[in-house]
This record gives sequence, C-alpha cells and structure tokens, in this order.
Amino acid sequence: MSDIPGEKLTHINYAFANIKNGQCMLGDSYADIDKAFAGDTWDPGALRGNFNQLTKLKAANPGLPTMISIGGWT
Repeated sequence: MSDIPGEKLTHINYAFANIKNGQCMLGDSYADIDKAFAGDTWDPGALRGNFNQLTKLKAANPGLPTMISIGGWT
C-alpha cells in the first residue's frame, strides 16, 4: 500500500472481516496480518500484512477515515 496516494483519498473501506460466535474475526489472516511487504521483518512481535500497511498509511494521513466491511460473498 506504499504506492497509494493517501492524500488523494477521502475514505478507506477495508474488506473483509467476519463474524464468528458473535465476535469480529479476521477475514483472511494471511493478508490481514502475516503477508510480508517490502521493509517488513520477521522479528518477534513485528507487524506485517495489510493491517500494518494501513497503520503506516494512517500515520501519514491521520485524518483519513478507515472502515472495515463485515462479511463477504462467501
């Protein structure tokens, strides 16, 4: 997501999370928290995945509203 021009966005809608036993759960744990992007490390406790990329994008654009879609087509 480092190539996303955050200053040109009005909102981010991240898809998808799921509901399981009444709780919000990761929709795709590999993509959400495990996929390595350039600059990511495998050090214990290091953040990776799309959530880490969103964290970086939000740090650079703190006023950018971020939402998550619950559920999906499968």
